[in-house]
Amino acid sequence: MDREDTCHRTCFSLQLDGNVLDNFAELKSIEGLQEGSLLKVVEEPYTVREARIHVRHIRDLLKSLDPSDAYNGVDCNSLSFLSIFTDGDLGGMVHLKCLKVLTMSGWNPPPGNRKMHGDLMYLYIVTVEERHVSVTASTRGFYLNQSTTYTFNPKPANPSFLSHSLVELLSQISPAFKKNFTSLQKKRCTAGQHRRSIMLWTVSELRMPTPPALVMRSTYRGRWVHSDFAAAATRGAMAVIDGNVMAINPGEETRMQMFIWNNIFFSLGFDVRDHYRELGGDAAAHAAPTNDLNGVRAYGAVDVEGLYTLGTVVVDYRGYRVTAQSIIPGILEREQEQSVIYGSIDFGKTVVSHDKYLELLDKTSRPLKVQQHNVLNEKDESVELCSSVECKGIIGNDGRHYILDLLRTFPPDLNFLPVEGEELSAESQRQGFPRQHRHRLACLRQELIEAFVEHRWALRCFSGDFCVRSTKIQFK
Repeated sequence: MDREDTCHRTCFSLQLDGNVLDNFAELKSIEGLQEGSLLKVVEEPYTVREARIHVRHIRDLLKSLDPSDAYNGVDCNSLSFLSIFTDGDLGGMVHLKCLKVLTMSGWNPPPGNRKMHGDLMYLYIVTVEERHVSVTASTRGFYLNQSTTYTFNPKPANPSFLSHSLVELLSQISPAFKKNFTSLQKKRCTAGQHRRSIMLWTVSELRMPTPPALVMRSTYRGRWVHSDFAAAATRGAMAVIDGNVMAINPGEETRMQMFIWNNIFFSLGFDVRDHYRELGGDAAAHAAPTNDLNGVRAYGAVDVEGLYTLGTVVVDYRGYRVTAQSIIPGILEREQEQSVIYGSIDFGKTVVSHDKYLELLDKTSRPLKVQQHNVLNEKDESVELCSSVECKGIIGNDGRHYILDLLRTFPPDLNFLPVEGEELSAESQRQGFPRQHRHRLACLRQELIEAFVEHRWALRCFSGDFCVRSTKIQFK
């Protein structure tokens, strides 16, 4: 789908010797694949879902460089992202118009007898040449029918131009579509694919302490990291919940499914494997993404050279909470147990440390008020960390040091976490604390911690006890 000549194709399988391959399998993991093997792309029959996905995909391709939505802020689009890839040539994109209208026909849904013939839905299309056509999406593909605005006649037109891809059908009935769609995809593929990758990885490397470099870095980070990644993640999360993205584990129940769309990883806010059973179950799993996002913000603001966080967006849509994250290079090729070289993957039972991560995280110690400390694993062995035990460190295939699972960056709020043997102050008890909360992930806000530290400094300075070292707080 990244290639100019095949980007419009959906609903197909890749086969080797007649065996259908897993859509997300790495080529190196396929048994029987060797030099000279022939992989075949086989067009599969459409379902209603696959037909809708195909039409949505074609719409996205047609609008990929159309600035009208960006001008109006429709569907999370913005001019900041678009202008980067068009070199400011926003006006020139308007002339690459492929269609005037592509919408669902008023004759939907197909009647029962037509469903027996394989009709899935009907489309109404107006070409640039002002040709009004009605198209049937069937299990076999797309073809012209004889319906008009006022007359329903689902029989195939003569000729019907049956095509598995809607783009191929439109290319046969509209010369302007064929010409402009080809030009549009050529410009899209050459303008965007590589620049995006370059920008993503080089913005964080702009460390020159000059005002122009700082302004450039801040501008690009604002455009991509805080604006355009969030826009892409929002569109992807909506597509996931709307059922327009295939899960990477389709055999699992819905709440356990995970998704990859546009190189973004999506997961749902459920306690799928009892990870949060002792912390509140689904209520804790629903709260954890926002805690993690706050941790990402905190470490991102410290901006330690050589330490990287994941692009993270939390989206609430139609009653679901979706976490969208960028993917660590190479992480999908190996098991998590083999990847994590710092922190714990089982809530503290086994804990590992790493000198490089201790060095990098030590630089965050002062601004985040987290001291290096020792923790005990299930074997009572002491392990040195400079973060919460849930924080994980993974080195990507790009050689960068990533940290993730930052939900415990800030200390727990004991006002909502009753602890046996611990008593709050008399004033807190008069206010009704501690209060039982529906989960045990209630955390203090970073602003409160900063205010507490400033207050302690003020008290120290007022008492005349001046200290040259910055205050550090170690929370247990």
